[in-house]
Amino acid sequence: MVAFYNKVGSAALANWTQGNNNQIAYGRGNVGYVIINNDGAAWKKTFTTGLPDGKYCDVYSGKKSGTTCTGKTVTVAGGKLSNYSVPGRTAVAIHTGAKL
Repeated sequence: MVAFYNKVGSAALANWTQGNNNQIAYGRGNVGYVIINNDGAAWKKTFTTGLPDGKYCDVYSGKKSGTTCTGKTVTVAGGKLSNYSVPGRTAVAIHTGAKL
């Protein structure tokens, strides 16, 4: 998550969304996007990230290692994570520095 912070820096808050009181998601400019689900159930929806299309390494679950990811990979299409499900009590964090 330090790499996420270092990459997004002071980029403006963007694309804020909230599910219930335990679920938030937001972007930092067009550089990074994070989803936090502290609810016991999965949170499934289409998230508008504002990020360029492509595959990203989820830096919450792993790290980019060359052209691969030690954790989950996430695909952004049309600037969105379509019909994406985040399991309960976990998070997803992607940024342009972790694009595969």
